[in-house]
Amino acid sequence: MMCLYSDTIHDHLYCGGAFTGSGGDPFSHACWWNDTVFNPMGSGTNGDVLCATHHNGNLCMGGSFTQAGGSSCMHVASWDGSAWSAMGAGFNGTVNCMVEYDGDLYCGGEFTLCGTTSVQHVAMWNGSTWVPVGSGCNEAVFAMVVHDGMLYMGGHFEQAGGITCNGICGWDGSNYSALGSGMSGMEHHVQALCVYNDHLCAGGNFTQAGGGTAANVAEWDGSTWSGHGNSEMGSDGTVGVLCEYNNMLYCGGSFDHCGSVGANNLSVWNGSAWSTIGTGFDGEVRSLAVYNGALYLGGSFTAADGTAALNIAQYTPATGLALLMRTGGFTMYPVPASDHVRVDLPPGSWNAPIEVTTLSGSVVYHRSGVGDPSAVLDITSLTNGAYVVVLTTASGRHAQRLLVAR
Repeated sequence: MMCLYSDTIHDHLYCGGAFTGSGGDPFSHACWWNDTVFNPMGSGTNGDVLCATHHNGNLCMGGSFTQAGGSSCMHVASWDGSAWSAMGAGFNGTVNCMVEYDGDLYCGGEFTLCGTTSVQHVAMWNGSTWVPVGSGCNEAVFAMVVHDGMLYMGGHFEQAGGITCNGICGWDGSNYSALGSGMSGMEHHVQALCVYNDHLCAGGNFTQAGGGTAANVAEWDGSTWSGHGNSEMGSDGTVGVLCEYNNMLYCGGSFDHCGSVGANNLSVWNGSAWSTIGTGFDGEVRSLAVYNGALYLGGSFTAADGTAALNIAQYTPATGLALLMRTGGFTMYPVPASDHVRVDLPPGSWNAPIEVTTLSGSVVYHRSGVGDPSAVLDITSLTNGAYVVVLTTASGRHAQRLLVAR
């Protein structure tokens, strides 16, 4: 799971990455979650989805794909809720990040061309085509965020708009600017940006920010860089994603400690000290997003705090780390169904309640558990369309999609 985007307009959590399914359901690199079940986005894309944002009422996604919905979409596409569309000629390389700034859509990545137009690693969509953003950056752009009227970009570049920036720069709509002396170190690139406590925070792979010690995490107050904590603070690997949640800064990536605190691929900064969540994750944390009051974490992991979790998990301070909805867990047939559908329940769940909901989560049918190994649901009152059958057991909620067709 390389991308998580919380859509507050339609109350969806969009997911993108290298995946091709979830619990036996085919999802090609893109899907959405509604607090109940994962849902497909048409036929998806033919390559990895790395970023997403909203623009002009549609969802836009970028990545390494060259097709979306079966049609040519060179590394960037828009989704209107039912169909994919190309956005101009697209790009000749991967789109790593995107954000809306001053009413326009900006993309950053590893591209240099849009058709025959030079767009050096950053471009702006004017509603019909992609246009250069000044002279761009001399190497890849990995992250973007808007703060205090400025668009900030982080990446592997040394220059932006012809000025020395060293991994991070600002754009005011007309000109690029450096943020002090930028980052330094063996790699000195910025992979993540976010706003925390009204300051710009940067994460990546660097040992200094603005000439001062900052081990892969640093904060910019508008004039000066500072590290988090003392000279030992920061991660020992790479910070790939940052997110503010409940007044704390969450850092995900590929590392095994932050400061003196053991932290397997996830750490938390409260403004003065590092901490972690349980035993962390057994693989890289690559994406973070806040959706319906919870923090969602995506990546390439199989366990979260010692519990099986396939590439995505949910966290709140009250409940801790938790799995999302489990798909499967029971047998259901026929699908599609017309008037009745039979649900065969696994041992230990014969008294579990069963619900049928719309894709938006509204309950349209409820059946209390009666102690039988199977249940026949009367769905004659449901109109044709897609629904979700939800079984709530002691081990969690299980779901499968139901198609009603007559």
